[in-house]
Amino acid sequence: MSGEQWSQDLTMATTLTLPEPDTYMCTGIPVRQGISHVFSFDVIGGEHIHHLILNVCRQPFKPSGAWECKSHGGACSNGQSVIVWAWALNAPAFTLPEGVGFEVGRDSSKYFVVQIHYKNPAPLGLGATTGVRFVSKAGRPRLYAGMLLNVGIGFNIPPNTPNTPVILRCNYNLARTINLFHFRVHAHSLGAMVSGMHRKAGSAEEVVIARRTPQKPQQFNSMQTALLEQGDSLSVKCEYDSSARSTWTGCGAESRLEMCNLYVMFYSEQPPTDMVLCVGENNTQVDYFDSGARDNVPPDRYTQELITMAEGASQSLQQLQEWRLPPSISLLQVTGVAHNSLNVVYLFHRGSRIWGPNNPIFDSQHTVLPGTKPVAENCITMLDGLTGSHLGSWGAGFFYLPHGAHIDYLDNLWLTDVGAHQVHKFSPHSHQLLMSLGTNKQPGQGHSHFCKPTDVVVTSDSNIVVSDGYCNSRLAVFQPDGRFHVEVHLGQGVLPHSLALDLKHNIVFVADRENGRLLKVVAGGTGEVTEIKPVNPVPAHRKFAVAQAGGLLFDLRIDPSGPSQLFANSLSQGFKHYIPLGANSPVREAFWHDIDIKISRLPQQNKLRGVMAELYVVGMEYGTNIASVRKYMHMFTMGEKQV
Repeated sequence: MSGEQWSQDLTMATTLTLPEPDTYMCTGIPVRQGISHVFSFDVIGGEHIHHLILNVCRQPFKPSGAWECKSHGGACSNGQSVIVWAWALNAPAFTLPEGVGFEVGRDSSKYFVVQIHYKNPAPLGLGATTGVRFVSKAGRPRLYAGMLLNVGIGFNIPPNTPNTPVILRCNYNLARTINLFHFRVHAHSLGAMVSGMHRKAGSAEEVVIARRTPQKPQQFNSMQTALLEQGDSLSVKCEYDSSARSTWTGCGAESRLEMCNLYVMFYSEQPPTDMVLCVGENNTQVDYFDSGARDNVPPDRYTQELITMAEGASQSLQQLQEWRLPPSISLLQVTGVAHNSLNVVYLFHRGSRIWGPNNPIFDSQHTVLPGTKPVAENCITMLDGLTGSHLGSWGAGFFYLPHGAHIDYLDNLWLTDVGAHQVHKFSPHSHQLLMSLGTNKQPGQGHSHFCKPTDVVVTSDSNIVVSDGYCNSRLAVFQPDGRFHVEVHLGQGVLPHSLALDLKHNIVFVADRENGRLLKVVAGGTGEVTEIKPVNPVPAHRKFAVAQAGGLLFDLRIDPSGPSQLFANSLSQGFKHYIPLGANSPVREAFWHDIDIKISRLPQQNKLRGVMAELYVVGMEYGTNIASVRKYMHMFTMGEKQV
């Protein structure tokens, strides 16, 4: 009945136990049948919560219960959620102005999903209910509310510095005009002030329309209504005070890291199709886009700059450093390398186990030989990505024959074990085993078996892609909860030895080792497999590894009669541009097996404009099987900055 209104509680189970610090949990309920709009919100159990976000979506990530969801993409099954309210730091209840509301009940908004960030790892106990209470009204609102979200990423805050600014300019090139009327800021403990500045098209003047310290209750605050039209821009400035902190602070979802978020509510006479997003690095200009229009998102300025720099770059690769580990750490065959958002580098290695022509591991049916036990030594070694210093080791007595390593966008660690024919997922900090795919020590095909899986990547919608492997010549794709989804056959004779992922477009790159090719597969698409062919081809050799970042695709090649070679392919113009890097280096002293890449902008104090690619290369020395771990860098520059 039109005008009817009702209240609903969306809460977590009172017995919820949190596995580790900074756990993000989600749960959902269906929207009441028919079109309605939600207009009033309040938190439940706020004393247990770091922050809370209420989303609407077509389908929740899981149909029932609660699940971990350390990103907005983890709230909904298609990764496309629309935020309708957010809360932190004892913010009061919030009610929209009369006649304004978030419409729900359409195909794209059939469920409410709440995401709660719990700071401390402890059981909440009976009676400690946490969640959100919201009020809805039947029918459409007079004015449709929407959310515009500005997110700064990829920044670092130096220690002992009273004011470090992070600035992001967002260009509004969408056709519809919207009215901005409420804002909310979000940062963590170092955040001193967050501001929003509006600039009209053709004007040089920026007008401050939002300004608040994130150390006060992080509520939605009223603002003087601003009309945002096509051609306008909205700049976000986050200021941080690290005077009392002696270490560098990175950007991330954990409470010990920092965030730079500005939420702006808007209203219009037409219902918005999706949330409007602007995501970019410090001192960049990027365009707003509708969160649901992934295929129509224009390449961001950062990627375009990187491609331009790559195409004009010199042909050299500099070895930055070689890490020598303490004698007490025994590393032989290092087969995988990956780094997380905190610049921790994970080495995946085989301890004292050697696999080679003179050291057979498998019988003719690809099963490990009778009597073979898991590697007794720790198989995971963690290093500081800046200094190479040893941070710890773990994983003894679990793996049979380590191979590939991958860290997903939530910092979960994924490892493949070709001896056990399995893929394992471990949590970011406590390194708890969260999931295993495949059947232990049983090679095979189909939905529940692998045959020597070599690598794994996780897409932005949390699907799991496994290269399977030495026997099956396929990619096996699994849903986020581990259920089999689909397989992609790569062709007879293909050995998919390594995978890389373009996270933004969910494109998987495959190193076809024996045929010396790079293959491209669109995850979740038609499964079509295409070969990436360079304009200026070089001898193929064997492609052992592939890594992708910021518009560049690196591949590692082994020439049995010469030096190992590292090449970079520019992804512009349909993958046609080709650049060799370090064609004569590293020298033929090591058998390289895997690479990982980190892309970062040159420091602001550097006179040159550009970015730096840091590459971690791991393998083993010829004839000794002793591990070699190196860090290389290459700087792509566009000349000196204008003063």
